[in-house]
Amino acid sequence: MAKRGLSLLLALVTVFSLTAPAFAEEAPVEEPEEVTEEVENKPVTAATSGTCGEGVTYTLTNDGTVTISGNGKIDAFAFENRRDIETVVINSGVTGIGGYAFSGCTSLTRVTIPGSVGSIEDGAFSHCPSLASVKINNGVTTIMIFAFLWCDALTSVTIPESVTSIGESAFGLCDSLTDVTVLNPDCEIYYRSDTLGVQDGVTTIHGYTGSTAAAYAKAYGYPFVALDAAPTVTPTPKPTATPVPTLAAPTVEIAQTSDGIQVSWNKVAGSPRYMVYYKEGSGSWKKIGTTTSTTYTRKAAQLKNGVTYTFTVRCCENDKKTLLGPYKASNSLKYTAQLAAPTVKIAKVAGGIKVSWNKITGSPRYMVYYKENGGSWKRIGTTTATTYTRAAKYLKNGATYQFTVRCCENDKKTLLGPYKASNSLKYTK
Repeated sequence: MAKRGLSLLLALVTVFSLTAPAFAEEAPVEEPEEVTEEVENKPVTAATSGTCGEGVTYTLTNDGTVTISGNGKIDAFAFENRRDIETVVINSGVTGIGGYAFSGCTSLTRVTIPGSVGSIEDGAFSHCPSLASVKINNGVTTIMIFAFLWCDALTSVTIPESVTSIGESAFGLCDSLTDVTVLNPDCEIYYRSDTLGVQDGVTTIHGYTGSTAAAYAKAYGYPFVALDAAPTVTPTPKPTATPVPTLAAPTVEIAQTSDGIQVSWNKVAGSPRYMVYYKEGSGSWKKIGTTTSTTYTRKAAQLKNGVTYTFTVRCCENDKKTLLGPYKASNSLKYTAQLAAPTVKIAKVAGGIKVSWNKITGSPRYMVYYKENGGSWKRIGTTTATTYTRAAKYLKNGATYQFTVRCCENDKKTLLGPYKASNSLKYTK
């Protein structure tokens, strides 16, 4: 069945399992450029009003109606309390609907989209099983991939003549969809058998003789009903501005560190910045912020013990909002809270420098580091004891040394907590 095939495709789009990065030989390390924690609390919570995009506000009433107003685009993944939404009213002035903005609104039954909305982006209303009424006003130009995927209650839809392109599986797996009317005879329809609904006589395509809708119906065996006469359509002028490039999705890896969860990804040529997202368990994606780096550490204070986390990264412009490509989710990681940092003391002894620290309950081993004359930390090795002597033969006369110790697993590489540096000691033979 097409439903199972597309389900697999959607799963590949949204979730990719990746291998965790190798253990870093040198630690602790300097912090990379920190992600700007600009929108940590931006996703909609239980509040009845707020913002859902730059220059765009929403009001959610007790009857489940969310009214959106302003002059701008609704953000991708904009709504967290989506299960409370039953009716969506988008006022004129809103210019676009971001990817998966209303995906998973299981109680949503009606939506009205004004002509000011130029683009309905990827998966904007996907997985809305109660959505039975969709009104798309003339002025909308683009319906992107998976826009109304898996809207099981949707029975009919009219696509106005302003729409110039319909993306892959835009109305895929809408099992109750019986009638689709395409009013633009030159509309570009992505050639996939489930883009406009369900085959085998379930969905009837209405369009003009000789139109792209007629060709699509013939290609995939949909019943076709011709409208009386094709209207005169004024071609939409092609934009003169340079189109926004579509860059590859970064491959994201995550690993638990003493500081929290470290997120890393490959550099994508042409991407000025990267937008970082995360989700807890099977919850919705939440946008964290942007960075020019290819690493980001989610601090332990921002994580919950025993909770599973997934991260993803998308290429984005320097304006910190224009996305330049799709995403691949990282592997999932169950976060375990870290142990305390040992308190380290050092003293000169006959054999060199003796390092000692307090025992930390729950730590099988300890990883020992040193640095010389304020240089970078260097790892020495691990021990089950709470003392270590750095032999004189490894020390330089007149050099200043510091030591630190971190809790560590028996695998001799998995760190279980942060560190505190010892006092400094100038070594003389």
